[in-house]
Amino acid sequence: EFNGTLANQTLQINAQTNISGSLTVNGSPVGSKDYGSFQYSTNQNAPTTATADVEFDTTIISSGITLSGTTDFIVTKAGKYKIDFDCSPTGNIGRTLYFWVAINGVDVSYTARKINTTYGLTNTSMSWIVNCNPNDAIKVVMNCSNSSVVLSSFTAPGGITGGTTVNITEI
Repeated sequence: EFNGTLANQTLQINAQTNISGSLTVNGSPVGSKDYGSFQYSTNQNAPTTATADVEFDTTIISSGITLSGTTDFIVTKAGKYKIDFDCSPTGNIGRTLYFWVAINGVDVSYTARKINTTYGLTNTSMSWIVNCNPNDAIKVVMNCSNSSVVLSSFTAPGGITGGTTVNITEI
């Protein structure tokens, strides 16, 4: 039985052991999953026939995933992560937008999604699952067929804000 704290030492367990209470490794509770929810609080112009990273400026809630700058989400642990992305493009009818995921600046195969705008607002949601290593930088990338498309922010009744949002969860 171990009751105490080991600082800069190694604890070796050589048999099946029942742990009561909590076990923390490298500052994180064992079994905890990292997560983060992030939003962009104003309108964001889509690029014209070029790619651009989707930007975010607000951390809603986060544990183990941080927003670096306005485009990169840094994960602290290796594992699988689910990315849920929501945006509200507005603009002329018939515009095509593409979204995909990049990790450490490298586009991830099979993550491309295509949407076509309708007149007015097109609510769009998409999800991806990706493998990451510690300190990997995840980003959402976009491309548009016309510069008149905007990823819109809005205020719902009661002053509740909305807009381009990403939720990243370790699974």
